[in-house]
Amino acid sequence: MRLILLLSLAFSAVCLAGDTNLSDFDQKTVLFPYGSWYDAGLKKSYLVPGQDGVATSGEATSKGGACARGLSISATPDDVIALEITVLEGNKAKAVNVLLENEDGTQAGWRFDITDLKPGSTKKLVSGKLSAPSFVNPQTGTFDPKAIVSWHVQGDYSDDSKIRVRFDHLVIRSQE
Repeated sequence: MRLILLLSLAFSAVCLAGDTNLSDFDQKTVLFPYGSWYDAGLKKSYLVPGQDGVATSGEATSKGGACARGLSISATPDDVIALEITVLEGNKAKAVNVLLENEDGTQAGWRFDITDLKPGSTKKLVSGKLSAPSFVNPQTGTFDPKAIVSWHVQGDYSDDSKIRVRFDHLVIRSQE
């Protein structure tokens, strides 16, 4: 019986070895909201933690986001971002972004189109390689995937649509 348990644990570790879990957005996830996802005057976050993830609510629009800081993650240029997201009733946003950031403030982002998702739909979305972001911050240097200190989930800042989504899981996935 012990051998079966050990083999099962070893198999699970091998299957998950290619993923660097950034967040499963559970009740313990501490995100720092900004933009329209946080009302500074009221000191109120428009993120609602739940059993299945963290959802946007209230006045949250595409011009907001949330981040996790103080990380030390090393990825490769060939790795990708895998985001599991659920679109909720009332969503008008067309896309979400995931940004990765280096200590010097260099940011790179990957855009995920959600226009084909109906309310209640959950989908696993996968980005292009970390070496080919959708956009970069033009005021900073070259993004280094081997030196990630924070990640962000945010709306697509090109409009100010109401965003109603639930972030369910975020990983960096090895393509090896």
